[in-house]
Amino acid sequence: MVLVLCQACTNNIELYVNSDPTPVVYCLLNPLEDTQYVRVGRSFNLPSGESDKAISPDSLSWSTEPEVYIEEWEDDDPVRLIIFKRSDITRRDSGLFPVSGLDVYRAEFKPVPGKEYHLFVYFEGLDKIVSAETIVMSAPEVLDPYNVPGRTISFDTISPYYLRWSGGDYPGLYQGLFKMNYSETINDNTVYESCYFKTPVYRKQSVSEIFEERVNGLNFLKSVADQLDDAPGIKREVINFEFIFYSTGSDLSILVGGDLNEGNPFSIIRNSSNIYGGSGVFSSMVIQKVTNLEASLTTKYFLATSQLTKDLGFIYEGQ
Repeated sequence: MVLVLCQACTNNIELYVNSDPTPVVYCLLNPLEDTQYVRVGRSFNLPSGESDKAISPDSLSWSTEPEVYIEEWEDDDPVRLIIFKRSDITRRDSGLFPVSGLDVYRAEFKPVPGKEYHLFVYFEGLDKIVSAETIVMSAPEVLDPYNVPGRTISFDTISPYYLRWSGGDYPGLYQGLFKMNYSETINDNTVYESCYFKTPVYRKQSVSEIFEERVNGLNFLKSVADQLDDAPGIKREVINFEFIFYSTGSDLSILVGGDLNEGNPFSIIRNSSNIYGGSGVFSSMVIQKVTNLEASLTTKYFLATSQLTKDLGFIYEGQ
């Protein structure tokens, strides 16, 4: 919100308030995708003394279906109108907004980086309108890790791994997620599993600049140790790594503000909002993946021998 954004975040904005219901709207435009989504719900007035009561998803939906649309602007004028239609899709932005009561609307269009977009959600029967605006970020270029011959992912306790990327226009927050794929064999039965290691969240405001950040190998080993259990006779072998890079627009960077030190910002936006007439987030986000990354012999050696992971059954060449 991970920025990771990651797979099991809680809802970003408090939906249960002691006031009249308020529109709650989420939209993260992705300039790499042809389909865009808007999620619409409402805050819920929880009666006093019923904080433990289960909330029906229907309580988060409006009885009046709104009109949802986005305008693309040029030179201070709207030049294109995009109408969103109600959808039954269950995808939820990799866990960013997982509340089941949010209604999903979709439209087929690819936002243009650097363009200004205005979002409107109009409840005709309720005489309510929600609006927001954002400028879409351009996708960064991931420089390392990158899948080229001879380049490997190397985590150890001696030297850091360096994450490098070239920032695009209107940058905000960045976070990486390493997915380690490995085999697990016990009693001649082999299964394939994965574990995850997320980087810190990086706030960058410079455009078209190459950024370099150190990733602590000791933290990687600690993360693996926290996720895996030892079992007598088990043998684990690293297959490869995948890298997932999350980037968000500059306006979302402003929203999370001082929350950066508290963990994943995409799960703790809380009451910050750039939505007029309601609560929520309208920004842009890019998710990029680099697959089939080779693990270095050093990584395999430290997984097999470090004090943190030596009891987890990892093996390495030459053992």
